[in-house]
Amino acid sequence: MIIGNEVVDLAPLFELNDSRNYLLSTLDFTDPVPVESHKVAVSQLIESNESLFNHPTSRFSSEHNVTKRENGEEWLIEIPYFLREDLIKPQDVQGKRKAGSSIEETLPDLYAEYIAKHNVAFQRTKESILAASLFSGKTHTPKTDDVLIDYSTLFGVSPMTATVDASSTNTMTVFKQFDQMHTDMIAKAQSQAATIERVVVFCKPAAFNAIRYSVGMVNAFQYASPVDDANVVFNVRSLLPGVTTFTIPGTNIDLIKVTDPLLLAHMTADAVAVPKFAKGAGVYKSIYGAPSSSFDLLSQGAKEYYSYAFESNRGDAVHVVTENSSLVVNHGVGFSVQITVA
Repeated sequence: MIIGNEVVDLAPLFELNDSRNYLLSTLDFTDPVPVESHKVAVSQLIESNESLFNHPTSRFSSEHNVTKRENGEEWLIEIPYFLREDLIKPQDVQGKRKAGSSIEETLPDLYAEYIAKHNVAFQRTKESILAASLFSGKTHTPKTDDVLIDYSTLFGVSPMTATVDASSTNTMTVFKQFDQMHTDMIAKAQSQAATIERVVVFCKPAAFNAIRYSVGMVNAFQYASPVDDANVVFNVRSLLPGVTTFTIPGTNIDLIKVTDPLLLAHMTADAVAVPKFAKGAGVYKSIYGAPSSSFDLLSQGAKEYYSYAFESNRGDAVHVVTENSSLVVNHGVGFSVQITVA
């Protein structure tokens, strides 16, 4: 119940909504980084394994190997901010029948309805931000001084490129090309190579089908039963409802068919291969926090989102508010591969 101008925390209600049907959130690529300010210093270490190799030294001399300190740069970036606010007025409740029932609509009912929609908006926005950073190495910030952050330009790196010849009649071509792609990725990752758990290849539908039904794949499974789960020509796994995937045999490379327009909007190539690093590697960082709409929130510390309600001074409206800030920093732009499927 709201009394006067008291603020009601709706975050527990927000958390009840299902977030499992969002691909990139489910795959969980990023390390969460809560911050207390609306601006954050983004650092990029120029790391190399060049000095991390011991050369033979003379036993009874002053010779020794030296560890080279890494060079680094730092940028101050404002975290993009998102605010959604809706009004509930007496006429929205009084004399209104709750949809699908014979009872009157209540204020808690409207809370639940608005928060469910706020959650969908939050999750869809989060997916788009993740896709922009992971697929294209960019973050759109039209309401900040930066406007557009391109991590390729910021960090002075570029994604790798590769071609997969799915139309080749050579049964080993596709497998060799994916193997080379994986080899190049490991070599580029250097000190982070040991933390790569999987390589996820996000494919446009035509590219996914071209690889799945290529001569190499058909040949590899020609003696496997069509009902065998491992036979990717006839069977693929459902990662989420409407999201299909299969693994290149003998590798840790997973292909996923992308059909969500929110994600496809950030894919310029036929497919993009993104290495998934172990938690704590710090290659992909999801920075959040810094509430800005209410003094009441400033003492709560950094959270991924804030959701609350308050009554107007006249008592003629209830404001339902959700706010969050989000910046996904991609330190691994140079490890990803933009793929053309021929």
